[in-house]
Amino acid sequence: MLKIKFLGKVMIEQENLSITENLGAKALALLSLLILYYPKSMQRDKLITYLWPDSSEESGKYNLRFNLWKINSSIEKDQNGNKFLYVGRNDCRINQNYKYECDILNIKKKVPHQMVSISELENMRSILNGDFMEGFYFKNCDEYNEMIISERNYYENQKIKILFRLIELYQKQRNFFLCEKIIKEFMVLEPYDEEIALKIMEIYEENGKRSSAILFYKEFQKKLMISLGIQPSRELKQKYFSLKNMGEAKNSPQYIMNLQEKKRGYGRENKVYLELSTTCISKLKYYWISSFLESLGDKIDFGFYISEIEKRDLGFIFSPFQKEGFSEQIPDVRIASAFLHLLAKLKIDYSIHVHIENYEDMDFFSSSLIKIVNQRKLLYILL
Repeated sequence: MLKIKFLGKVMIEQENLSITENLGAKALALLSLLILYYPKSMQRDKLITYLWPDSSEESGKYNLRFNLWKINSSIEKDQNGNKFLYVGRNDCRINQNYKYECDILNIKKKVPHQMVSISELENMRSILNGDFMEGFYFKNCDEYNEMIISERNYYENQKIKILFRLIELYQKQRNFFLCEKIIKEFMVLEPYDEEIALKIMEIYEENGKRSSAILFYKEFQKKLMISLGIQPSRELKQKYFSLKNMGEAKNSPQYIMNLQEKKRGYGRENKVYLELSTTCISKLKYYWISSFLESLGDKIDFGFYISEIEKRDLGFIFSPFQKEGFSEQIPDVRIASAFLHLLAKLKIDYSIHVHIENYEDMDFFSSSLIKIVNQRKLLYILL
């Protein structure tokens, strides 16, 4: 049987013998066009426009006739006596009665989300091994070269869908070894895909590799910043801080207390546990608030929880928020409002437990705010 392979190194085999070298580059390009249009016919003029755009009319027609002959003479008739190509006066096409196999036609018959078996997906994955018409480029054939690029993008997208589906299925089977293997292949194709990055962190977490998940996030964050100049998504950051804080929290007796509270119905089940350490100095106004913000900054990304105006107001007492050249005196009421708004937003995602060292030495301003914080149950205070 005739077998045609266009993905990766182009290969034409008949009865297990290669006839690729008999055809030449333009004949292979012509064959690829006829396969892509199968089962439809292609007009001769259109084929000439694709492959011999700079030739004269007579030269273009001759080149097309010669390469059509080369294909039909190189590919033997099938067992029923059918020629591979139908060649008409104005058009030509692959003979629909000719029996053959072609990798790109097999791919186009399949839809990744309809594949339910791992074996079927793995088979498609093995076929999608390499670019369409790999290594081919034809000078001055702009339309054909653009078609090559378009087809390469199509098959790459199909492979991405197949790999993602395989990751999901292997994750359900808890086959983390194959999950990680496919993930590496996926990241070569989609190095900045945040959905798959989140999936990778979840798989590492399920596999008990929390430190690997944290390391992956840091490398992914660096890649996004260097290549695209952006930060990871909110979901990725929350997953990172959740994993980072998990180890710290589980070593604390307060973690058990938090679980007990959840069982009794206090708070949301999906909150992330945070435990902070702060200190007080009575003679320094705002000191405890500043200590709290400093400790919190090591655990979360403030960007999702504070507006630029609130950041400016808190910047008066917390240097990481300060803008160069800004020297406005901020009223206490705005500092208090910004701080309470920040805690209210954090409460949605986090259960924050705060150790306060030297509580009796807390400055008056911070002490006044603590009363409001307790009333609104924005933090758990641990003395």
